[in-house]
Amino acid sequence: MSDRIQFAVSATPIETIASENTPTGDTDIIASEIGQSMGAGGDSVNLANYSGVVANQGFKDGAVGYKDTSVADGVVPTALTATDDPDFVYIENTGFKYSSPTVLGAITTDCIMVAISEQAWATGTYGGHCLSTDSGQIHYYGIAWLKPGQGIVLPYSANIITKMGANAGDFSNLGMAGISSSNARLCVKTFTSAGAEATDGNAIKFLVVT
Repeated sequence: MSDRIQFAVSATPIETIASENTPTGDTDIIASEIGQSMGAGGDSVNLANYSGVVANQGFKDGAVGYKDTSVADGVVPTALTATDDPDFVYIENTGFKYSSPTVLGAITTDCIMVAISEQAWATGTYGGHCLSTDSGQIHYYGIAWLKPGQGIVLPYSANIITKMGANAGDFSNLGMAGISSSNARLCVKTFTSAGAEATDGNAIKFLVVT
């Protein structure tokens, strides 16, 4: 047996049926257009080990290492860790403000945006994002909006997948620490529940392993 992570995801589509009898209130049922809950799991993700430092892995020796997240407009979102090409990523909005790597702050309704950043295109340097004006710009692709208590799981296969199309190398591995011509950062940033600029960063709980 090898070190590994077993995981599962589930989703239940709900619709609300309005009641004609006011005292009983409305009724939630599984959405009739869907007719079922959805869930998937199955095989696990094999890992090398759990030896990463707490700042990169998110946990170490049974203890959590919370991470602060950026808030201000114009500030680059917080890169998740310095672990390149992970095999598994878990990110959770704790629903608390950041106080320290081991202690949570005040409870909050602020949300976390998870995004992938792409380096700005530069002649002879990076084959990254380019505006229609032929000028390079760092670009962020939002992949998840996490309310307090919500999380996202990203199983990854950096050592297996080498290309997406016909050309070898056209697939960019996920690089957590920095941006180069061959990888992109996974970033997190705090916003208010309405999507406005937040005043303080949320604490995220995370696990990144290879």
